[in-house]
Amino acid sequence: MSTVANWVDAALSELHLFPQVLINVRVAAGSKWQDNQALLAEKEIVEKELEGRGRVLIRASGTEPLIRVMVEADDEQLAQNSAKRLADCLR
Repeated sequence: MSTVANWVDAALSELHLFPQVLINVRVAAGSKWQDNQALLAEKEIVEKELEGRGRVLIRASGTEPLIRVMVEADDEQLAQNSAKRLADCLR
């Protein structure tokens, strides 16, 4: 087996996939969602709760008036609850 194949096998053996939850929230076109103080505060809380056990990504869709809230965590229920809390801040 080649050196590259050995490296790939080693890298993949250390790969840990986390459950991912994605919630799309419809917003008014041109919404200033980045200035939503409740969302910013809740995002900070969620990131502290995850403590390196997951990640949060919040972004606008490039094609629709949607905000995409994605949370990955080592626990599926934690990811689901966290994503819902964040999405609720946008509703």
